Amino acid sequence: MGNLNLTQIWKTANNAEISDIKYSISDIQKYRQQKSQKTSKSNRLDILFDIGFKFIITIELVFLLVFLNNQVSYKLIIGMLVLATFLLIMAELSFIKKLQLIRETDSVINNLKKKLNFLKTSYRKFILISALSSPLFVFSGFMLYYFFKYGEIQLESPIADPVMYGFLVVAFIISYFSQNPHYKVQLKELEESIEEMDDEKTASIIIQETKRRHKKNLIVFSILILLGFILLALLLIY
Repeated sequence: MGNLNLTQIWKTANNAEISDIKYSISDIQKYRQQKSQKTSKSNRLDILFDIGFKFIITIELVFLLVFLNNQVSYKLIIGMLVLATFLLIMAELSFIKKLQLIRETDSVINNLKKKLNFLKTSYRKFILISALSSPLFVFSGFMLYYFFKYGEIQLESPIADPVMYGFLVVAFIISYFSQNPHYKVQLKELEESIEEMDDEKTASIIIQETKRRHKKNLIVFSILILLGFILLALLLIY
């Protein structure tokens, strides 16, 4: 309850475009079912995508482990990274298994409560684990660059080359904090679906606000993707 912005919801009720739209009990129940299903689908895709990302990183590391010669210390580091990445993938697979145990055949409210608990426990851990993919990818990329350019890895210590290691920290921070807005929105919408939708008027306002928020997020996300492609193109040109 404390996390719900009910003041804003009731302010929105003054908007005729929204307040004039009413949803029946069956519509509200259908919305809850869709919210339950979409939450599972979104979480599963997020986890599977990161597993695929880590699998690509593992291939890069194994390549270096096989073809890197006469650098025992680096092979030891790479071997440890391969093991760490494998363990992280196993942890993510366990999250998918926990998500699959939540049956859609249960009552909708029970499903929503279980998925809210999944978000607060397993998915919160996943955000941290998935954020490690970015620095792992950057670090393996640095090693591949040196391997193909010089035939060996020539990484400096963090003191001698703080910029490179700074990239690893920045990659983790960006990845971790960029996921939090989406996570908080999911929490908010599930909490609303469970606690604030027994009244038809309130439920109608929440559903309309959710639809507007999703449209806004889609526009912002599309703009960010476009800016990302433009930045990539500029980097390739220059």
